[in-house]
Amino acid sequence: MTETMIMMMFLFLMIFGFVHMCMLIATKHMVNYAAFAAARTAMVDGDRALAASGVLDNLRWWNAWVDCELGPSTPVRKCAVETETRDIRGKLREGVKATYRVPFGLPIFNAIPDGGIQVIGFAPLKVQGDIREHGDNRNVNTDKPIPCWILNRIGLPC
Repeated sequence: MTETMIMMMFLFLMIFGFVHMCMLIATKHMVNYAAFAAARTAMVDGDRALAASGVLDNLRWWNAWVDCELGPSTPVRKCAVETETRDIRGKLREGVKATYRVPFGLPIFNAIPDGGIQVIGFAPLKVQGDIREHGDNRNVNTDKPIPCWILNRIGLPC
């Protein structure tokens, strides 16, 4: 009976640790994807924080909507998006860093900072300079009028 209780305690600890590691791995994957989405959005001057929020809202480890903010990560912010320069394989790369705090792991780790464990994702970003507008890059709205079939479909006069 004693051996069974010792083994059950050991198995419970192993399962608990395995579940926590799986949750951290899934979160790391999603935070990397949030950084990628924010970098893609930054290429076209979009809202990086909104893009990261849209990805991380699928996890929602906290009991609230994920609302990423631009700027550095603090213990108060659950999600932060900022631009960072990193050395990747000997080259300095500018990119977008997404940071997300997770509430799990707190009972088993003693040295956790305020706000939970911080998971960080990074995606390189290269914003092109002046792109000439011709071919596929041309601005359709200024080069030629909108076709009548599109205007008719949305209910506007041609």
